[in-house]
Amino acid sequence: MSHVQPSPRYQFGPATNGLGIAGFVVSIASVLTCGLTSPIGLLLSLVALRKRPRGFAIAGALLGGLGTALVAGTVGLTAFTGRAIQEEIAHRVHAQETERAFLAATERVELYRAEHQGLPEGIEGNKLVIAFEDGWGEALRYDPQQRGYALRSAGADRQFDTADDLIHEVPGGTVRETGERTIEVR
Repeated sequence: MSHVQPSPRYQFGPATNGLGIAGFVVSIASVLTCGLTSPIGLLLSLVALRKRPRGFAIAGALLGGLGTALVAGTVGLTAFTGRAIQEEIAHRVHAQETERAFLAATERVELYRAEHQGLPEGIEGNKLVIAFEDGWGEALRYDPQQRGYALRSAGADRQFDTADDLIHEVPGGTVRETGERTIEVR
């Protein structure tokens, strides 16, 4: 009987998942890039989950997903905050333009007061100030008051008599009304 020699068995090292390791390393390295490479680490790790062993791929996917979420949140928050700041700056610019229009309209009304020894009534006053536009491109409104007058801007919503109206009040003086009646207000 002949004896058959068993073929030598080769021992291989433990199985590795190179793509999983790469995804894990890139996800860890994203700390150095402030998370910018996290999406790459996430993508590599997700592809590597198809192959065994999956340990590094799972860890890379978790770290990459966390980093990607942080980067997306930071970008979203920055965009939202930037938009809010931009709107606030625009509102302030419009308000400053409105203040300049108030001053110019006040000059016109005060010139009328000097020439007519009194303030105009509502319609006449609005004829004087309608040429002046607020920062949002809308005409100002003249409102006679018991003591003086007010100039009103409709504000950002372009609707008068709402919470965002800008009002410039000018106290004192004589208010001229329709007819022969004149009310002296001091």
